[in-house]
Amino acid sequence: MRAQITHRMEKVGPETVAILDDVTSGTFTFRKSGWLRAIEWESSNYASAATFTIAIADADGFTLYTSGALAHDSSGYIADINRIIVDEEHTVTVTTGDPGVGGASINVTLLMER
Repeated sequence: MRAQITHRMEKVGPETVAILDDVTSGTFTFRKSGWLRAIEWESSNYASAATFTIAIADADGFTLYTSGALAHDSSGYIADINRIIVDEEHTVTVTTGDPGVGGASINVTLLMER
């Protein structure tokens, strides 16, 4: 008889990154191990047409993943990331053009398999 291995998906977040007018990045940190499989995101309140990116770096500052340009005032799902995350502090950075008057809000959720 074969042993069956089960994996479960866990969410890190959602974490809200508030981007103020004239500010071009925001961060949050997390500590969890497993396979990073996907990222969900939702952005709102942009007064400009700025795009943004999401990047994840390890404790040494090595970039593990960077998204392409993502559209303002929208939501999405980035699949098939497939990066191993070890149990140390990681930083998620959201970088954007100037979001305009009033700033912007970007929610980021990481989906990890353990």
